[in-house]
Amino acid sequence: MSSCKCGFTTDIEKQCNGTHKVVKAVREEIAKQINAIDLNAKDHVSLNALGMKMIAIKIAEGKNV
Repeated sequence: MSSCKCGFTTDIEKQCNGTHKVVKAVREEIAKQINAIDLNAKDHVSLNALGMKMIAIKIAEGKNV
């Protein structure tokens, strides 16, 4: 194993153990679920909803906001 560069390793010696693959999959699932939010639904009648949705997607994908 090599030294972990992503920072998500669960290895005591900070060696890469593939944890970043799980983190990536979880982030993608969160982004998918956030993206599925219906902004036309009556409980989401906010002009700011779209902007917040886009920020949440970027965060979940691990991108800088």
